[in-house]
Amino acid sequence: MNLNLLKELLQHEDLKQLLKQIQERGTRALITVQRDIERIYQVTEQVKRDREHHWWDMFVGKSPSATKVLNVLIHPIIVLLITVVTLTIVHLVFWCKLKNMMGKLQALSAMEIVMRNIS
Repeated sequence: MNLNLLKELLQHEDLKQLLKQIQERGTRALITVQRDIERIYQVTEQVKRDREHHWWDMFVGKSPSATKVLNVLIHPIIVLLITVVTLTIVHLVFWCKLKNMMGKLQALSAMEIVMRNIS
């Protein structure tokens, strides 16, 4: 392309206006992309903070893995089952102690009857 022809084209008003519009649109696109990059960075940082776990988070319910484990452990059916099993064991222990005491009481009663018969 001839250099003189290029100079004449650059001096044309319509071409100047088109180049100015292209430059403005490019600037707006750059600003939009820059704002989007900043927003993406903010979202990324928020996701990083949300994924962090601390040992104390399970007590305040912020840890998803601890919440999941606690939901399984403290499920009402499991709590009810543990309560029933514990009470059954306690009942069996008291029953065994009562049976043992009754045996001792019967032996003591038998000894008392024998002692009365002897006297």
